[in-house]
Amino acid sequence: MSLDRGDPAEQLRGLTGGRGPDVVLECVGHETPFTQAIQSVRAGGTVASVGVYVEASLSFPAREAFFKDLTLKMGICNARNYMTPLLPLVQVGKLRPSRIITHTMPLGEAPKGYAIFDRKEDRAIKVMLRP
Repeated sequence: MSLDRGDPAEQLRGLTGGRGPDVVLECVGHETPFTQAIQSVRAGGTVASVGVYVEASLSFPAREAFFKDLTLKMGICNARNYMTPLLPLVQVGKLRPSRIITHTMPLGEAPKGYAIFDRKEDRAIKVMLRP
């Protein structure tokens, strides 16, 4: 499945027999993927958003979320809690975090990397800094 082509909500519903996933995790921190998460999840499902939002406010389909009876969870993800269970999955290839890394640069260029990420230049998703 390629969520960068076509309607991700439609694709996810298609993979679940039209129902939608039970839970959608939004990790980008922008209005569009947050809205797509709400559109994708099944009625009575949960949307969890851990993406860091730079906007002071955003619009989202509140009416759809309300009538789908969704649970919305947002907040800072304590990544350290997940390192132990997730690292083995990365090591055996079940998780591929490299799919979302769009830019890699030396640690010394961190301010430039943050600027690229902040402005979403070149379709930036995640910028990885190497020591």
